[in-house]
Amino acid sequence: MKPEFTVAPVRSRIDSPIHITASGLAPGERVTIRTKVMDGALREWESLAVVDADDVGAVDLSRMAPLEGSTYRGVDGEGPLWSMQGPDQSKFFTRNLPIELEYHSELCRGDRVIASTRFRRHFGDGVTWGQVHEPPVIGTFAHPNDGLPHPGVLVLHGSDSVDLASAATLLASEGYSVLALRWFGVEDRPAHMVNVELNDIDCAVTRMINNEFVVGDKIAVIGLSRGAELALEVAAHNANVGLTIALSPSSIRQAGMGENYSFKDPAWVRNGEPLEWVRGGNGFGMLLLFLSSVIRRKPMRQTRGFLGALNKNVEAVERSTIQVENCKGPMTLIVGDDDGLWPSQEYADRIAGRLKELDWPGTVRVECVPGAGHFVGFPYALPTLPPMRILKPASALAFDFGGSVAANADAARRVWRIVQEELSQWSGIVSRR
Repeated sequence: MKPEFTVAPVRSRIDSPIHITASGLAPGERVTIRTKVMDGALREWESLAVVDADDVGAVDLSRMAPLEGSTYRGVDGEGPLWSMQGPDQSKFFTRNLPIELEYHSELCRGDRVIASTRFRRHFGDGVTWGQVHEPPVIGTFAHPNDGLPHPGVLVLHGSDSVDLASAATLLASEGYSVLALRWFGVEDRPAHMVNVELNDIDCAVTRMINNEFVVGDKIAVIGLSRGAELALEVAAHNANVGLTIALSPSSIRQAGMGENYSFKDPAWVRNGEPLEWVRGGNGFGMLLLFLSSVIRRKPMRQTRGFLGALNKNVEAVERSTIQVENCKGPMTLIVGDDDGLWPSQEYADRIAGRLKELDWPGTVRVECVPGAGHFVGFPYALPTLPPMRILKPASALAFDFGGSVAANADAARRVWRIVQEELSQWSGIVSRR
């Protein structure tokens, strides 16, 4: 009997479960399921699931744990997706634009392919999206294509200045009008994360509120890392920001990141005046950490350097602390307890502590995801996509952002649910106004 091999559904949203099954095998027969996909950088990623057929010659990855030689462990129907490995660690998995991914999955008996199938994953149906280039507002705007206004969400990238268009359309398919803002590193914006004018971000907020596809007089802001720092800074000074979701945030204003990774200038200015920032988090201490990682031949973790700057520069920290108590809406802080870039858990604790100390009347939710690293979740880590952990841009330079592949994949799923919950609760209030 010829084996049957299926992946269902053949087309589904990126966060949806899939069902990988095979039948017509010999009872107890060992087979390998190899799944491949080409990312946006034309790099092929691959996963392996080695399994033994059950006593009727069937395989079902939603109820079977793969064996040694697989790219993941434990029972997880989506394991073949998030455990994919690229050709090297020079780049993370790339899919910034909301273009469907086509996967090719093979059922193998030894080295021989005995059955194969293809399936597709998308970033949201029923959505209209397009590029916006109206300086200072540049980015991707996405909204449900029903012609109606919806609650507005501003998504802010981090220090890599990546286009988060796929995250924007995913969120738009949930019923939001979303602007993934490019606030530096793109034409007609600052080339580097230095002297970014916060009035320009306020302009983006105002443009969204005045957009025909946005309802209400407040928007939600979501950011990760430096984008979370920016989200908190904007929310603290803009009454039109309602909900703020900050992933792996900073409680203080960090240094700007200039050309050739220089850290001598401020990241943020308002009305042309630089805002105080903490110096030292990227200085000599970081150089020592880098040299230590080279000598030990281990990827560099930067958290200790940022902690050193936090503890040594007490007065500068106080002057550079983001005045989160001025935020007008609810706040959600999400961190991983194994952040390898900076001490986001410490930062989140300081933010929550400041709000409590100053009797802030709003609500704050703090979520710490066990085992997760810096890229703890949406809008960077999307469910079922390979998580971001180790990056090795050069032979002598490697960064460990923390967490494990499995923990980060689980965090992506968990955080996406938290984001959905928080936005749903907030948008229900906005829509009723």
